[in-house]
Amino acid sequence: MHGAPSIRQLMDEAQEWYCKGHIDCAVMIWQQVLTIAPDMAMARANLGIVYVKRGQFHAALRELTVALRQNGGLGAAWQAAGVAYLRLGQNHKALAALDKAIFLQPDEWQGFYHRAYVYGLLKNFALALKDYTRVLSMHPHSQDALNNRGNIFMDLGRHSEAVADFTTLIDYWPDDALAYYNRALAHVGMGDLRQAAWDFTLACDLTPIFLEAHYNLACVHARMGNFEQAQVELQVAENLDNKVGTRAANDPDLSVLFA
Repeated sequence: MHGAPSIRQLMDEAQEWYCKGHIDCAVMIWQQVLTIAPDMAMARANLGIVYVKRGQFHAALRELTVALRQNGGLGAAWQAAGVAYLRLGQNHKALAALDKAIFLQPDEWQGFYHRAYVYGLLKNFALALKDYTRVLSMHPHSQDALNNRGNIFMDLGRHSEAVADFTTLIDYWPDDALAYYNRALAHVGMGDLRQAAWDFTLACDLTPIFLEAHYNLACVHARMGNFEQAQVELQVAENLDNKVGTRAANDPDLSVLFA
């Protein structure tokens, strides 16, 4: 005759279900554990982490706050709390939680990534760049880190460094229309309109409904004196959004088309 499963057996079973992708089964078992052992911080932390992944940020923080009060050494729980605070717009609380996550798990790149994102929102670009660079030293193929660092370089006017990041991004993901678009903007910042036109064109080819790529391609063609091509791209943009005409009429780059 077998007795009731132990807490450890239940936790192991929940982890097995979770790893197999049966999240609801894992959640049910963690909830069962908490009815038996309310102080089981790991079960409560796991629930909070699942709630973060499901976008239930208030519910996540209710669980994570209790779990971290019970056991402040759970790095994954601090990271999940940081993400929840970030998604709720509580950036300074997010930073505090992510600082603790990174202290406890310095080899996990995700904590640095989320902290970099928060620093970017707070316009602390120096610290954001430092954290994105740390992410890329551990995870060189991080699409989001390359894109975000490139955008910060552009905000700082460091266009050649932005081009380098977007080029690396394109090397890894040659079908990423946004990467070509952003690299084109960086080329515009450098005054290289011909290369910008090439990249805007590639972005349009990859995503034909990319309104901003067509509009900016029209601007670049107009600045280079390619007025017929500028008109063609502007018409495509207008077909995608009938408000583009008003915008273009007040754009110095396109004023020549309305003369």
